[in-house]
Amino acid sequence: MIPLRLESFDETEVLLTDAAELDEIRRLARAEGRAEAEAEQAAATRRAELDLAETLSRSLQDMAFAWNGAREEMLAELDPLLRQILGAVLPAAAMAALGPLVAEAVAPLAATATARPLRLVLHPEDMAALRPHLPAPTFPLIIDSDPQAPRGAVRVLGGAAETRVDPSAAVTEILSALDDLFTLNQELRHG
Repeated sequence: MIPLRLESFDETEVLLTDAAELDEIRRLARAEGRAEAEAEQAAATRRAELDLAETLSRSLQDMAFAWNGAREEMLAELDPLLRQILGAVLPAAAMAALGPLVAEAVAPLAATATARPLRLVLHPEDMAALRPHLPAPTFPLIIDSDPQAPRGAVRVLGGAAETRVDPSAAVTEILSALDDLFTLNQELRHG
């Protein structure tokens, strides 16, 4: 091989090298450069992944806060509307259900009633809602109007058994659950 002469900027030194040695130096320099580039690329990729994860995390937190804020505002706006609707609809629905529910409770007791009459105890104002739903009087039945009895509730007494039909209690429980929902939401918002 022909030796390669490299120019030296130091006037006293002249370097001679052969092509094989020069190729080996180039190969080692390329390998070192490639390793450094791969390490830099891996570090840049890790930084980009961490930045993306941090950005995604912030975005998800922002969305969660926005969703919770929108939910709280929606519930706060719905509170009076739901109370008004349920306050108007549920009592009427409970009153409409009173007669059929009492008839349903009386039917099995009427089948077994013999000499001892069934007794219904209800508020006088509930009488009109109940009468059309009672079965034909083929059994002894006493209907007691008691002004002290709660509105929307009927006690059915048959021998030793007593059944309380009280759809208005369900209305009270529903409205109480609605109060609890909005109270809890307000406590979470402010607490």
